[in-house]
Amino acid sequence: MSRIGGVLGGRETQHFVQRTIALRSLQKTLEQDLEKRIARFQKDFAGKSLGGYPMPANLEIEEGTAGGRSWGKDGDRPVMVEWKDYRVLQGQDAIRLMGRNDILAEMLHATPKPDELMTLHCKGYFDDIANKRYGFVFESPASGSEGVLSLNKLLNKPPPERLPTLHQRYQLAYQLAMTLSILLTIGWLHKGIRSHNVLFAHKEGDTRWSRPYLCGFAYARPDKPDEFSEKLEHSERFNVYRHPLAQGQPQEGYHKAFDIYSLGVLLFEIATWRPAFSLWTHDATQFRRELCKASNQKRIAHSMGIDYRDAMLKCLDGSFEGDAASTPKAFLLEIVEALRQQCPEAGAW
Repeated sequence: MSRIGGVLGGRETQHFVQRTIALRSLQKTLEQDLEKRIARFQKDFAGKSLGGYPMPANLEIEEGTAGGRSWGKDGDRPVMVEWKDYRVLQGQDAIRLMGRNDILAEMLHATPKPDELMTLHCKGYFDDIANKRYGFVFESPASGSEGVLSLNKLLNKPPPERLPTLHQRYQLAYQLAMTLSILLTIGWLHKGIRSHNVLFAHKEGDTRWSRPYLCGFAYARPDKPDEFSEKLEHSERFNVYRHPLAQGQPQEGYHKAFDIYSLGVLLFEIATWRPAFSLWTHDATQFRRELCKASNQKRIAHSMGIDYRDAMLKCLDGSFEGDAASTPKAFLLEIVEALRQQCPEAGAW
């Protein structure tokens, strides 16, 4: 699919070509380093079931998560519980889901994990039989008197003291892209990337922007042909982040490119610092055109720079909807590395 809504000018074309050549020259180093990181991570998978974890006490549903997330206590420590409903599953699918739970919990429990994989530590999961749902228990990102806020809440009501600097926005975008890159490389589809599922610790107006945690793994699954996909819950607020072919139950299955599209919507929100829902037209195809139209391209290039704009557009315009096997490497080079250039302290690979 060609780029939607605009054509690069002469100077920008030259800049784009130079950046592409530079990124390609890094390919061998990046691939080798990432392979080492992933190999170490996968080697430390527990290899055992983490089911049967005790249900935390005093669980309270978090507002705005459609009942998908609760907070409670594990002893004297705050924990987060993500719910995975299984009421509609029967027979073989229900049995297979139990095995998938073990694999998912194991992946999110493994330590040490790459520093760039910004996910919370999973302590285990339990079966809430009365409500026909599984609860995955995670350590809270907050400590002491800190609280937790989602990116969605920060976008909706951003008082001046909670607005991130330009540099913090670059850092946030890079870290979310790097987390997705690792998930793509180890063969997992997230299926729930949205601002509601990016969490920060905060205290008295001070948000820990350098540590964004991606959660919301309720519908995550291994990226394998024989894996079944659970039907996504219908919500206009959540459909905003879904690819036009992933609205509800995608007929052709779920693909890596769909998670990348969701990241592109997040990149738009980080650049404009407002919820993308304000532009939602109830038509996913028309909404994608709106995000990519020329006036928005100019706006984001002005506020975040050309490299950031190009990374966002590649996520949104179908650039990764081709060869799925090459997607993780291409995403690392063309998106993650481009964003890393805006964060010098991220260091070399």
